[in-house]
Amino acid sequence: MRRTFVLPAALAVLLCAGCGATAEAGASGDGAGSGGTAPSAPSAPSAPAVDHADTVRSAAAATRATSARTSQTMDLTTATAAFTITVVGDFDMAGDKGSLAVDLPGGAISHADEVFADGVVHVRGAGGVPAGSWASLARDKAESHYILRAPLNDPEHVLEQIPALARVTRGEEEDLDGVRAVHYRGTLPYEALTSRIAADKRAPLDTLRTQLGGELPVTTDVWVDGQGRVVRTRSTLDVGGVKSVTTVAFTDLGKPVRVEVPADRDTVPASSFSGVLTG
Repeated sequence: MRRTFVLPAALAVLLCAGCGATAEAGASGDGAGSGGTAPSAPSAPSAPAVDHADTVRSAAAATRATSARTSQTMDLTTATAAFTITVVGDFDMAGDKGSLAVDLPGGAISHADEVFADGVVHVRGAGGVPAGSWASLARDKAESHYILRAPLNDPEHVLEQIPALARVTRGEEEDLDGVRAVHYRGTLPYEALTSRIAADKRAPLDTLRTQLGGELPVTTDVWVDGQGRVVRTRSTLDVGGVKSVTTVAFTDLGKPVRVEVPADRDTVPASSFSGVLTG
């Protein structure tokens, strides 16, 4: 028997995970200071770490000026369940157009299609959309309803967020499916993290942020190829027993992108979208 997941409630846990918990701080002792040896002389100060934020900002801008095959994976793990949403398609960031297929195996609604063109997003198959029709919304009006999700799965959203990364460090060069790329890592500030999240979803995040000392612990990894373009990002939040990881990949950079825009007779206007498939 196929299992159907009740996902909206499960994902909502992520928005308030830990809201009722209190942070505990402790120290472990090893006997030092109670008859132990004298402290050693202080070492020479180390050189300040180099911040590579400018490299990431430049790479995000370069990627937004081109097109790519894009794939997104959203993994959510709780103490009792794990869910994965995938989004794949071709997207021309410079040309404001693309098409995406959204899948959630085992979900009450397991598939949706999205077409971006001329500043409008057309959605078919998501909750609330009449069967056989497309619902349309201005791209800049779309909002996200879950942490680490993009409004209507817009792959360009992460490229708008990562220029705000703080304390960016440079790692090693790695091979990503045959592409050599340098690995960078930084922390995503709260304002960038919550950019374009619906107002009613922001309140529990604000509460959690306060209880965690002013920030949510989101680490973002960015891989930049030899031409200075983003080829992969991965953002991770692990708090309150819930772990969310969103990975976005850009491949075949510069490829031509063609989209088939739904006919006017097949579209209906929408004021918003809800449901896990649309972010």
